Amino acid sequence: MSTLYSIGHSNLSIQTFLEVLDAFEIQIVVDVRSAPFSRFAPHFNRAELEHTLAQHHLNYRYAGDFLGGRPTDASLYRDGVIPSERHEFLQAVDYERVAQTASFRRGIDRLIDLAKNSTTTVLCSEENPRECHRHYLIERNLNERANMQHIRTSKGDVRIERLLESEVQHRLL
Repeated sequence: MSTLYSIGHSNLSIQTFLEVLDAFEIQIVVDVRSAPFSRFAPHFNRAELEHTLAQHHLNYRYAGDFLGGRPTDASLYRDGVIPSERHEFLQAVDYERVAQTASFRRGIDRLIDLAKNSTTTVLCSEENPRECHRHYLIERNLNERANMQHIRTSKGDVRIERLLESEVQHRLL
């Protein structure tokens, strides 16, 4: 079984982010943000991040259209309406329905293929995977084909965290 990492960029500096990637020998960063931009950390905007990673001999792949947490199809939301940007998406999106779509399944297959051949991390903006679709959608649908390890960067330290179902409150219900 392959290991797949996940990381949320939060408000990290680009230098710290690169150091963390280096510490875990990451080769490929798969961006799973539906909107790959940050008002608070513009160095994580898609074009700038892709350029920076290339300069450091790291591969960047965008997969937010397949694996993102904010689908563009209203039928994938619990109430059938795409919420505003300020809405709590973890509670609005029907992740079980998203996981059944052909595009999501293709995205998971591709992600697992990447992880088999290269040290790969999934990137989103939320530092805490308990507050991100990386756990609620992607990790839960790896179907024992890959082991997801969450790189946590809060409070000035870097650590690995494995979320077990019993440890996570089911905020989605």
